[in-house]
Amino acid sequence: MEVLSVLTNSEVETLFKLFMDKINPYMSMFDEKLHTVVGLRIRSPFLLTVIVTIASRFYTTRPDAYVRLMDITKKMAGDAMMNMAKSIEHCQAFILLASYPAPDRKYSENRNWMYSGVAFRMATDLGLYRPQQLPAATEQLEREALNRTRTWIVCFYLDESMSAHFGRPATIARDDAVVRSAMDWWKRSQYAHPYDIHLCLFVELLRMFRRYLDKQQESEVRFPLHFAIEDVDFHQLSREFDEEVAKLEATAQTLFEEHTDRRNPVCILRERLCDFTTQYSRLIIHSAGFQKGQEVAPGEEDICLTRCLEAAFRVLEIVMRDIAQTGTLRYAVDGYFWYCSFASAFLLKFLGPDHREKVDEATRQKIVSYVQELIAVLSSRDVAVDASHPPKLFSKFLSGMMAKHVKQPQQPATQTIQVTTTTPSSTATESPVAQMYPQTSPVQTSPMTDHAPPTPALTTSSPTTSTEWQHQPSQFAGFEQYDAIPMQLDMEQQELMKDVTQQELNTGMFILDHPPWWHDPSMGMDFASLAMGSGAGDPGMEFGAGGGFEQQHQQQYGGAFETYQMH
Repeated sequence: MEVLSVLTNSEVETLFKLFMDKINPYMSMFDEKLHTVVGLRIRSPFLLTVIVTIASRFYTTRPDAYVRLMDITKKMAGDAMMNMAKSIEHCQAFILLASYPAPDRKYSENRNWMYSGVAFRMATDLGLYRPQQLPAATEQLEREALNRTRTWIVCFYLDESMSAHFGRPATIARDDAVVRSAMDWWKRSQYAHPYDIHLCLFVELLRMFRRYLDKQQESEVRFPLHFAIEDVDFHQLSREFDEEVAKLEATAQTLFEEHTDRRNPVCILRERLCDFTTQYSRLIIHSAGFQKGQEVAPGEEDICLTRCLEAAFRVLEIVMRDIAQTGTLRYAVDGYFWYCSFASAFLLKFLGPDHREKVDEATRQKIVSYVQELIAVLSSRDVAVDASHPPKLFSKFLSGMMAKHVKQPQQPATQTIQVTTTTPSSTATESPVAQMYPQTSPVQTSPMTDHAPPTPALTTSSPTTSTEWQHQPSQFAGFEQYDAIPMQLDMEQQELMKDVTQQELNTGMFILDHPPWWHDPSMGMDFASLAMGSGAGDPGMEFGAGGGFEQQHQQQYGGAFETYQMH
């Protein structure tokens, strides 16, 4: 096995355990009884290599391993596609590659969509969409059947998430038989994984979210020139969505109390992730209702705005007060960092001159406080692995946005933020990952960041204390606690802020950085429609149907994805 040219057998075992203990809770795809080091060495060296490679990014004992292992993984992925190798393990390997991609500096280098497409087509070819007979004759056969269905459900979840993120059509039908029956599937076997219940709730929420988002987007298809838009009651759709979400939340709480171990820290983490996804979905739906509702019922937009703000604040609270306190946030799928940054960007728009009057001073102060705290959390050593890790990039991006709207006081440049880390040897120093993407041209400084002062110094004109994020003793028993270590965020942030360019931002940030998106404070429908090329985000922008965000971006800005700066 080629991975042994980089790691010893003992290190492979260590990394595999790290993956199953810390990363798999975010994926909920692997069964510890089926997926073992010994078994995967025989069944699928490719999947074992991918698992070890992803875990190696968080393995500070061997900081050089990730770069070398990723080269091996990419070669094996290419060979797997060229050789037309098909197996459920290969499908799972491509799902992981789509969920935990290698850092990319350019939009054109992103391979998430391609890897996910390979996984979905392979899953279809393997017949994973067919309902499995449960119970089976033996435990081994039943676990294999569960593994097949679980992988298909993860495919659906990833497909819906990525289609919304990239603004592209989904691959798997939303009325798929296995997906429709997911809420009952996890009950049908005594060998079901403890995390299956949360996975099925994720899927049910996504199906609900996409159903309402489709209803809202139907108006853009039926009325591309904004005629007769009164035929669609966006406020009513928002209210109905909230009602269905409330019912699902009540059902979820009952299921958690009756069928999960509330003392299990991973089960508690999964519950928080369910709440996180719910609030983010509410933010998207209500922001669309807020935007379009203003054109129909100007007196009701305050209701949608209140719901938007509540959802956005709740998204940040869950990340900062719940997930971060488990000490596992650094292992999260990249999408979670994107979602909380998206919520922050939505809030920060109300600090600008165009929209600040829509909220009161207390709300603006709360926005500043929450976003500052999120920046500190994402930049901390126990979250950001290195300068190319998504939480680090998003924290720099948000720092630049904060600098545009928040007055900077005159004060010393040195402050200390106490952060408790769950990995004693982990640091946020530059890792060899950066060697994979050497800087080939002078860095172009964004206008939004060339004057940015240290992040922790961000305050408003009213008396406030400097941002301090303290990793509190966790209420999640089972996650190890270590002594607090001092971390200098100010000078590091100041230096990193000077080098922020669009090259360093991942795919989703292009939409946040797009001028029409900032034209209106409700980003939900703007995000979806800009990405899908419907042009709903800004009547002044002509987006052709089906053109897609990246195509229009190329047409308007000459394809310079990596150098395009915020106006």
